[in-house]
Amino acid sequence: MRAEAPTHPHNVARESYLEVDGIMQQRPALRFSRAEAAVSGGARIPGEDTRSILKDDWFGQCEIEGLGASGAVQL
Repeated sequence: MRAEAPTHPHNVARESYLEVDGIMQQRPALRFSRAEAAVSGGARIPGEDTRSILKDDWFGQCEIEGLGASGAVQL
């Protein structure tokens, strides 16, 4: 996202951006007049879910640690 996008007059008029946990984010694209789309939470921290995702994909603990040590993934 470019820095000026949230302040562009078109985006301001459409309320296209909102701030969650101090981070500017785009609102969900589909919005209807009678139902507001909820934002479930702020941005994820890089590496926050890496271990669980790799475990779900059948990586062993040694492989996961090796990937983290090599810099291939952020743990």
